Amino acid sequence: MSQVNVAELMTDPDFTSTIILRRPAAARFANEGENIATYEADVNVIAIVQPADAQQIATLPEGSRGPGEVKAVWSATELRMADGKTTESDILVIDGLEYKVVGDERWADNGYYFVLAAGFIS
Repeated sequence: MSQVNVAELMTDPDFTSTIILRRPAAARFANEGENIATYEADVNVIAIVQPADAQQIATLPEGSRGPGEVKAVWSATELRMADGKTTESDILVIDGLEYKVVGDERWADNGYYFVLAAGFIS
């Protein structure tokens, strides 16, 4: 079975929009030993963003569905989900609202990354 590289679509303005990638950095500790979340500098990312469909949402674990909308996001830029050890989920700012990456599929060999991102209140 041959693979289809869709990298060209990832930059086509007919399909894409610009979102902000806010990637967690190593945590800092405050004077009282409290963990303070820190982030790398925000990066503009070209992505295809659509509302997730019911089938995509059903693949998410119960606790990650959250109260907000879930977006399906395709991008040539790597978008990361927490690994449960050392990596925290990326935050995506889409139309001014924050979404946390809660599901992912690795399609890098085909020229893109696919994630599901759930809206949340920060």
